[in-house]
Amino acid sequence: MEIVTKILPIALAFIMLTLGLSLTTQDFIRVIKQPKDFLLGMFSQILILPFVAILLIKVWPISPELAVGLLIIAAAPGGVTSNVLTSYAKGDVALSISLTAVISLLSVITVPFIIFNSMDFLGSGIKQKKTIAIECGLQNGTLAIFVGTIMFGGGIYIIPAATYSLIMFATSILFVLFLRNSN
Repeated sequence: MEIVTKILPIALAFIMLTLGLSLTTQDFIRVIKQPKDFLLGMFSQILILPFVAILLIKVWPISPELAVGLLIIAAAPGGVTSNVLTSYAKGDVALSISLTAVISLLSVITVPFIIFNSMDFLGSGIKQKKTIAIECGLQNGTLAIFVGTIMFGGGIYIIPAATYSLIMFATSILFVLFLRNSN
């Protein structure tokens, strides 16, 4: 267990530091000046992956629970692992980090939207669609902060959870207002 709680976070932090030190401001400016690849990556992650998941659900009928799980993973943004593997593959690390960062920020809106609008393909009612969309978009920030504090002593480890918790309330209120006004 010590490997998971102590060694793995240190190794990941070291890898991310090394990865970040290999980039320059020019790498990110290039991504901004040549947005075609970024837009293609964003389009692929936000639209194509969920569409493929819906096709798979239609082709291979599975239980509604597994279908929702497939939709959730298809709608989820990429993570730090994709950045590390992009580096090892000698890919465009600045593009990978940019996609991960932007799509992660957008996921507060896109994941519930994708799940809610994809539910038509699963035999759910409007109340169930609303519930699943909200559950997918709202994560337990308090628990994440608790875990980060207990396992790693808090500090920088809890910043993502705390930030998400603040953003989550604003976007969820807007989403709920949208749902209430759309009926």
